[in-house]
This record gives sequence, C-alpha cells and structure tokens, in this order.
Amino acid sequence: MKLWLLFVPLLLAGCATNNAPTQATPAPPPALKKLTPEQLAAEARYRAEVHTELAANYYTRQQFEVALDELKVSLESDRNFVPAYNLLGLIHMELGENSQADQDFRAIVPILIVWFGIGLGPGILTAFLISFFPITVNIATGLATLEPELEDVLRVLGAKRWDVLVKVGLPRSMPYFYGSLKI
Repeated sequence: MKLWLLFVPLLLAGCATNNAPTQATPAPPPALKKLTPEQLAAEARYRAEVHTELAANYYTRQQFEVALDELKVSLESDRNFVPAYNLLGLIHMELGENSQADQDFRAIVPILIVWFGIGLGPGILTAFLISFFPITVNIATGLATLEPELEDVLRVLGAKRWDVLVKVGLPRSMPYFYGSLKI
C-alpha cells in the first residue's frame, strides 16, 4: 500500500508536466583542443592505414579506379606510408601502366633509405618490403577466389579449415603467387 502512495504522485507529476519535447537537446560539441605534433602524425598515419586497407579491398574486387581514389586520400594523409606506394604500383601494373608502376615502386626507396640507412642490411630489408606487400595481396586475392561451393563440399566431407587451405586454397593461389614474382 505504501508503494502505491509513492507511485501515484510520481505518475501524476509526470502527466502534469508541460508538453516539452521528450528528447533532451544535445549539448554543444566540446571545444577542440590543440593536438601535439605527435598526435597529428599518429592521426595522419591512422587515416593512411584505413584508406590503404580500403584500397586493398577494392583492389581484390578489381575496382581499380576506386582503389586509386582511396590511395590518393591515403597519400594525402601521410606521404611516407610505404604500403600505399606498394599497392599503387600493383594497381598500375594491373592496369598495364608499367612505367607508372615502376615509378610508384621507386618512390619507396628514398623513404626506406632515410629510415634504415645505406648498406647491405638495409638493402635486403628494402627488397623484402618492396616485394612482400605485392606478394601478400596477390596471394590473398587467390585465396579469395576459392569457390564457396567447393569449400562447403569439402567441409561436409569432413575437411577442417586447415585442410581446405592446405589442399585446395594454397594450390589454387599459386598462379597468383607466381604472377606476383614478376615484380
């Protein structure tokens, strides 16, 4: 009974309020604070990574023009983001623009020389970094082209994900792997 005595006045008070909107008005956005140069560089690097990942996804779907637009935004954010140059070179290779692809790959070398210096070790590291991303993207493209029906049949027959990868996925991605070695 005492609970009702508390509940009824609250209900009546709620009904008696004016016809104010039920949603609260949003507070104005807080004033933007100054970012340090390190925070600005980290934010630019993050934007470059996101746009390069988007470009890689468009590249695997053969949407080269959209991928080029994403890479343009990525390189506007961070001119020293090496994976963007690698992907840019791959896209130009796919479009048959080999001189532009060569120019894109060569744009990476000065950045890496500044980062790692000159010598045998940095040269090997530079060769690895220049070749790693095109090979990885091409193998991922090869794995993405695996027919879902084939994977479903193998799973029904008792194959584990690892078996599907090793016995079907990797052999079917070998043409993509060898194609990326032409670089």
